[in-house]
Amino acid sequence: MEQLELFEDKQNQRFGVYLDHETADRITVANLKSYRDSMIETLKDHRENGSWLHPEDIPQIERSIEAVHIVLRDYGEHN
Repeated sequence: MEQLELFEDKQNQRFGVYLDHETADRITVANLKSYRDSMIETLKDHRENGSWLHPEDIPQIERSIEAVHIVLRDYGEHN
């Protein structure tokens, strides 16, 4: 399979894209990094500028950041 393959299912009126594993992995890593960076920015804004966060959200965000780091290591990302 090439990196990108389009398909159309006229019977069910659907279309889509098939991706090879490497391309899908790169998309997944990019999304995880974006999500992690967003959570880091949210905490930074809270700590530095006093933006409001529900007190229960803070430890949840911190745990989520750590979890994303673990998953990114599974993809070979170490930053």
